Amino acid sequence: MKSSATSQPTASTPANIKWAIWSASVCMVDSCRSCPSCKEGLEQYCEVGFVGIYNGQDRETGDVTYGG
Repeated sequence: MKSSATSQPTASTPANIKWAIWSASVCMVDSCRSCPSCKEGLEQYCEVGFVGIYNGQDRETGDVTYGG
């Protein structure tokens, strides 16, 4: 998927900023971080189940997640 951003580097752009043409967004805020999938960095495939940004249940507090 191509980024829809139209920003381009300028002469005043800090040198440590890297520009990319690809972007992604994830609709999850938490995972177990201990199953094989999580340990491989594939939290979206968490075997215990991930916590979604919207209408998920926070693992620590039990509160509903509302995004943003």
